[in-house]
Amino acid sequence: MIKNQLKFIAITIALIIISSHGGLAQKNSAASQEEKNKNIVKLLELNGTSAFGEKVFVEIVNALKKNYTSIPDAFWKNITKDISPVNMAIKAIPAYDKRFTNEEIKDLITFFQTPTGKKYIASNNEVGNDVKQLWKEWGETFTNSVTERLKELANKNKKK
Repeated sequence: MIKNQLKFIAITIALIIISSHGGLAQKNSAASQEEKNKNIVKLLELNGTSAFGEKVFVEIVNALKKNYTSIPDAFWKNITKDISPVNMAIKAIPAYDKRFTNEEIKDLITFFQTPTGKKYIASNNEVGNDVKQLWKEWGETFTNSVTERLKELANKNKKK
C-alpha cells in the first residue's frame, strides 16, 4: 500500500514538473516571439518600410478622396486617425517573421544603424529611380530588338 502511494506521489510530482516545464517553454516561446515582433517593428522603422507603408496609405486615401469628393473631411480623419507607422509595420511582421530568425533581424538592425546602412536607406529612392530608368531603357532596346527580329522573320516568310 505504501509502495502504491509512493508511486502515485512520484508520478504526480513527475507530471507536475513536466507540465510546468511545458508551460515555461510556452511562456519562453511567447516571450521570444514578442521580442522578435518588437525587433521586426524596429527594423521596419530603420529600413524605411514603416514610412513607405504610411506614404502608400496616404496616397490611397488621397485617391479615394478624389473619387468621393462629397464625403466630408471628418470621415477621412476618422478613418486615418488610427494609422501610424507602427500600425503599418505590424501588418508587415509576418513577411519578415517567416523569412528571418530573431538573430538575423538583430543583425539587420545593427546594419541599418551603421553609416553604411544609413547611407543605403538615404540613397535607396535615388538608386531605385536609377534602376527603374535603366530597366526602362533596356526594355525599350529589347522591345526594338524583338520588333526588328519579328519584321525580319515576317519578311523571310513572305519570300517563301
